[in-house]
Amino acid sequence: MIRKYNRQNFEAANQTDFAIYIKDDNENVMGGISGEIFGNWMDVDYLVIHESLRRKGLGRELLKKAEDLAIRNNCKNIFLNTLDFQGKDFYPKFGFEEVYVKDSIR
Repeated sequence: MIRKYNRQNFEAANQTDFAIYIKDDNENVMGGISGEIFGNWMDVDYLVIHESLRRKGLGRELLKKAEDLAIRNNCKNIFLNTLDFQGKDFYPKFGFEEVYVKDSIR
């Protein structure tokens, strides 16, 4: 709902959804990253790697592809969020900084 409102009140030409996938030789999806580019921001909604394939560099590869896409679209910032048990230790390895911490979701 908020995205719809924002799109109506922002230059619509500056909003693009994106999804990038990594597949194996049999075209099975091993992981993906998705979100939207909104003005000069990239907002990453999801970065998902199949559990059996984690810690093999796929997350790094997907994040790099998303960063390259952000650069090609003149984004100045990338915003993402995560929960403690997911990627909190992953993202700082790539220069991301924590800017807000919300109390635990229960």
